[in-house]
Amino acid sequence: MNRKARRLHAANQRMRLALMNQRSCGQCRECCTSLPVELENGVKPAGAVCEHLRALPEKGCAVYEDRPHGCRIWRCVWLAEPNTLTGDERPDRLGVVFDCRPTALDMTVILARESWPGAWRTGPVQAAVRRLAENNVVMLVSGDSEHGTFVEHERVGPKMLLDRWTERVVSWEEKHREEVSA
Repeated sequence: MNRKARRLHAANQRMRLALMNQRSCGQCRECCTSLPVELENGVKPAGAVCEHLRALPEKGCAVYEDRPHGCRIWRCVWLAEPNTLTGDERPDRLGVVFDCRPTALDMTVILARESWPGAWRTGPVQAAVRRLAENNVVMLVSGDSEHGTFVEHERVGPKMLLDRWTERVVSWEEKHREEVSA
């Protein structure tokens, strides 16, 4: 990277961090329900309410100062990428938590985790998904607290990225099948 590119990159990083510091979770606690989290006594599955989530009026994490490592480092797209989603698209207002995830397929996908049934059928969610899917693979999912996993409902994005995703999934499945049968 040349000097001009490094300066531009550094300036973009400073701007991103400054914008990120302007946002806070506020009253939003959607990640406390939609995400799977490793706790001391096991794993809180996706879609299940965290045992540490307090009800109103205290609302928030009862163990915030000593919260699990996964909770401490995780940031939703709304918080981590403030130029991507508007203030009105905060997860608790939108009904969807956008979660940027690297995969074993050497691709990053955005998981759109539905907070309540039918949330992504609303106009604001559809608009946010369309914007994010211009340059990313977005998977619309909901938590399955009974099995501790998520259920994929739809995958959207540019055809080239979706094709690459499909190729990598097929390749991974073939490789995995060969390893199992060997």
